[in-house]
Amino acid sequence: MNTSSVLPVRIDAEEFSNPQLAPISPEPLELAAAELRDRLASPAGLPLKEQHPETAEEIAEILRRQSPIARVLAASGLDLKEAAELLRVPQLSTVPSINPSIGFFAELARVTDHLLDAARSGRPISISASGGLQQVAGGAILRRALNDIGVTTTSDREDPRALSIELTIDGENRKGYQAFSTEDALSIVSRKPAIVALLMARRLVEETNRVLIKPIDWTRYTPVAALGCQSGKDIKPLESAVAWHGTFEFNASRKNNPGLMALHSHLIAPDQLTPREFGYQLAPILDKAIEQGKGELVGQLLSSTDIREASNIARQLIEAAGGRLEKLTVSQIEVPTSPSGRIADSTLLLEEVNNRLEIQQRALLSALPKDERIPPLFLIKGLEFGEKREYEGYTRVTLSDGRQNITAFLDPRRASSLEEGDTIHAQGSIFSHGVPKQEIILILDNFEKVQNQPEIETFEPGSIQYTPRFKTEIASTQEDINRLAKILARKKSGILAFDIETTLEKPQKACLYTFTDWEAKKTYVFDAVACKGPDGTITYHDMSALGEVLHQPSGRKLIIQNQHFERGVLAQEGLFPRGVIDTMDELKRLRPDIERRGLKEGLRWCLGFEMSKEQQTSDWTFRLPDGSIHPAQLGYAVGDTEKLAEFFAYLESFDRKTAPPKTAKIRDLIAGIARETKRLASYIEDHCPELWELEAKQQILKGRITSLLDAGNLSPAFAFGIAEGRERIGSISKERFARELETICKGTVAEEVLERTKEEVAKQVISKTAVKDLLLSPKWREAGFYSDTQVDDFVSSLSTVTRASDKAEITIKYDPPKRTYRVAINPNWSITACMHEYTKTYQAILALKQKHPQIPESETRVRRYEAQCSYLFSQFGAEEYQGKVGSVKPSYNSTIDGERLKTALHNMGDSLFGAEEVEDDYLSLVRTSIKRADVRAALKKPEFEDSPLYSARSQIGFFHEVTAPGNATMSPYISPGTLP
Repeated sequence: MNTSSVLPVRIDAEEFSNPQLAPISPEPLELAAAELRDRLASPAGLPLKEQHPETAEEIAEILRRQSPIARVLAASGLDLKEAAELLRVPQLSTVPSINPSIGFFAELARVTDHLLDAARSGRPISISASGGLQQVAGGAILRRALNDIGVTTTSDREDPRALSIELTIDGENRKGYQAFSTEDALSIVSRKPAIVALLMARRLVEETNRVLIKPIDWTRYTPVAALGCQSGKDIKPLESAVAWHGTFEFNASRKNNPGLMALHSHLIAPDQLTPREFGYQLAPILDKAIEQGKGELVGQLLSSTDIREASNIARQLIEAAGGRLEKLTVSQIEVPTSPSGRIADSTLLLEEVNNRLEIQQRALLSALPKDERIPPLFLIKGLEFGEKREYEGYTRVTLSDGRQNITAFLDPRRASSLEEGDTIHAQGSIFSHGVPKQEIILILDNFEKVQNQPEIETFEPGSIQYTPRFKTEIASTQEDINRLAKILARKKSGILAFDIETTLEKPQKACLYTFTDWEAKKTYVFDAVACKGPDGTITYHDMSALGEVLHQPSGRKLIIQNQHFERGVLAQEGLFPRGVIDTMDELKRLRPDIERRGLKEGLRWCLGFEMSKEQQTSDWTFRLPDGSIHPAQLGYAVGDTEKLAEFFAYLESFDRKTAPPKTAKIRDLIAGIARETKRLASYIEDHCPELWELEAKQQILKGRITSLLDAGNLSPAFAFGIAEGRERIGSISKERFARELETICKGTVAEEVLERTKEEVAKQVISKTAVKDLLLSPKWREAGFYSDTQVDDFVSSLSTVTRASDKAEITIKYDPPKRTYRVAINPNWSITACMHEYTKTYQAILALKQKHPQIPESETRVRRYEAQCSYLFSQFGAEEYQGKVGSVKPSYNSTIDGERLKTALHNMGDSLFGAEEVEDDYLSLVRTSIKRADVRAALKKPEFEDSPLYSARSQIGFFHEVTAPGNATMSPYISPGTLP
């Protein structure tokens, strides 16, 4: 591989700094390196290059690269210094500003200031957009900049009042540009007129920003300037910087460039572009259109600020250029027909195989000579071989690690030895055909089948970890199951804890049903496994009798830990529990500071009990020779429900202890908030002041991890924590949602409920922010909107208050003393080290609260008092309160009346822009898709309790079916683990 041509992958990483940083011990880094070494062990038979985990870790962290690419570079023999030189990122400062005191810029500064003076005087500006793409792009940049600062531009060169601007190309000019000006004309001659126009646009907006309330960001023009700039070793640093920054500005914020966004959306191309693809995918379409005499249309497209107008123009240009680009088919993929003999560059977790890695790999390969563009070969271990079918002469299969699926292609002759359910170690390269845009494909070079697990007879659950406290009854025959179910069905009050144990393979099947009657101090175990044949075939009992226990909406409280999992499994048996209280939800409500909400964590931090989960993943179909359940497994199952019942009893007690007073008087609640806040601060100050420092450190670590995820660093999933950069998720289509909801829930949910839900979720919504952005645009300033205040007043006049919101505005007159802490966060920590330290800090905080139970009680009490205030305002219209210790007033939810807005826009804009254009502007404000949060809230209602969609696991597949193509922001997910 010719590594001298390697290009950087990302340039938008946020640097993290803290002036109060202190050195740390290397323990977390050593731990991370050990974890990495364990993962890099290759299975026998599939060779792997020598790995250098320490070097790869340094490259990944210092250069902000995703770990797989960093590992490839380290395995290729690069040290940190060489990688830093090869992957050096062009800085934004490489794009200079026009400084009149520097002789090189003297002429350009003079003509730019002349243009600015003409603009300020109200003189119209005429821009000539003839010639090639460089001139047209330069004209579009100047037109956008002038329009943004409120100056009208025109292409009419015959207007005698207009100042005429013309950009032309001169390949002989070594200086870079020549600038001429007269009273009526400006002329710019340059090798790269688009870049010169970018420099002029930057000066125009920076000078204007001095008097604007809302500054204009000049970097929004860099994508247009990047057209035709290819990042590589043969171009100038300025062009390289514009290419990189323009491309990533477009990838990150396409709404600032509607023309390019519209053009890209009509092509079958990668969702995220590299600089080389940015030029090769978009520029040829525009070049061809200009050759056909459509230069003026190209200029309109590049300077457009309206997505509808831009979409229409883009369609015309693509048709003129010969139509859409065809998608890359499998026939264009070179699939190995026999083992390649290549050595894999590195191992790869399947969770690392995502759109971001595929983008980085393409960026890496795009700079290499054509004969050296060999994709890195990765080794992925422990994949389950799924569905297999023939596709265009190759075998297409689905591979899975249990959490994520990926498509793979291989030679049919080699695929014949694999059967569905086989586990393999796969060696292949990553390839994406772009449709759908997020789909990633693995081209298999080689694979190795993993030996089958030992026969079930060799299974040994181990020693008993929990001794049951209550009397236990076991139902192992159909008669006993029916008899005990009737006894349990008589329980009409109190606490009934419930749990199931399932098979490991999917779809999971319930093997054991366990109930604990807290008041009777008795546990019932229902064994669903009737018998197991010599060939491993399992016969199950009929468990429908438990419907009498689970279905009755009686006064008893059915306690389940993580009900969504149980519901998904029980639905296969036709069992739909009612009257459920989920301890995960209760723990989140009462103790949100406990981020991991499993039963083990809840018992640990609330009751001080360490529960062993050793048997959780054991084989629950195993039975002793006499047909009985193994004592270790029985002890685990009984312990789960006994401790679950005890845990809920604790939560009930905690709930009563922290409940706000039963009063409708706001003054009592605000007095309670002030009293508890002051008491809490005083207690922490006297007994454990280190808590404040730990909480400050936790927040800084969380911010550091988030910035590393945003920068494209590897998302780790270790025993001590999980950090994931969630992928972009498409928006939900109203039509698909209505159709699939009807199909899935018909028969389990009343028709009137389905109709009402579809109407509620798909209701028309207009965003206030979108209205404000529209009215503050240069176009609508002509209608009289010159300030934020005017726009706010206009939007308020069209808004209808629906009700008080669920969040009141609460102020207490108590200011705790300000404290400053030295937080020891090393800026060179890897994301793994940060997660290790985050979990360490998280556990230290909870340990302090466990030692001082007054702290979580006071914290919860304050939150619940505040919630009670909000409830009184939203439900009963309580009056505002102002007292000695604080004040409370409601905040209101309001919506924009669509018809009134539509009428107002037409009244103001029809004479300026025309009725059709105003209608298009109005339609662009109406939300055309559904939010996932709205759908989740609707499906949580009791009416859906018997439907398949009540389970969170089922909702994941439902969202996949109803999602339309589109982008949303990526949200990080950070969860602490347990320290070894």
